[in-house]
Amino acid sequence: MISEFLNDMTQIEGLEAIALYRSDNALIDTWSEPNFDQNIFDLVSIHYFQIFSILGTGFRDFQEVVLAHSQGKIYARVLPDLLLVVIVKSSVDISLVRLIINVKIADLLKSRKLQKILKKVSKKSINFLQKKYLDDSEIVLLNNIKSR
Repeated sequence: MISEFLNDMTQIEGLEAIALYRSDNALIDTWSEPNFDQNIFDLVSIHYFQIFSILGTGFRDFQEVVLAHSQGKIYARVLPDLLLVVIVKSSVDISLVRLIINVKIADLLKSRKLQKILKKVSKKSINFLQKKYLDDSEIVLLNNIKSR
């Protein structure tokens, strides 16, 4: 699906990987360079779900997060019922990634293929967080935030 609808983004030199998740942290599709370690998505995705879950409780204006690391940047964007994570090298301009997403994402969201996937797999939880990854203090913090 990524290769079909976000093909322009996969052509950016320095773009390493793209992942598309459902709102319950289930991986829908990925694209990556041949030498990219796919386990990074497992390590990174849960943190973005936690970030957006917390931001979503009171800060409705946040739609994206960009974090720099030693070898590049990680861009995450919330879409309706989806999370898009893009990993790029330092030389890539995030505004180019953002522009391509803004132009192409409507086609992806309206695609029958995506709609079938979202309908086919029933959501077990609409919560971004999977409690098994959280410690007790994080669960208490999130419950306090939700109760406000």
